[in-house]
Amino acid sequence: MKKTAFVVTALLPALALADINLYGTIRSGLSVSQTQIGNTHFNRSSVDDLGSYIGIRGNHPIGSSNMIWQFEQNTPIGQNGSLREHFRNRKERNGDSGWFVGISD
Repeated sequence: MKKTAFVVTALLPALALADINLYGTIRSGLSVSQTQIGNTHFNRSSVDDLGSYIGIRGNHPIGSSNMIWQFEQNTPIGQNGSLREHFRNRKERNGDSGWFVGISD
């Protein structure tokens, strides 16, 4: 944990000079179903996630090149619990999020 904090602290001045963009989209829908069995009516409604995400990307000049980076995270809408729990419990291997770092001229 201390190593991570040190690296993040060391990179903060570089991020101050970087061009950073915060982006994302919230896509959700409302589903309603009504069923009748005999004289009994059943209603069900829910909020469904249709592909919501948030991301941050940027670039930083390094000499005559430009380092570009991007991070995206799935942000499900309409789930029980909080987004904080989702971010804490996410697994890097399951495709919910991803990092990209590259160099361009």
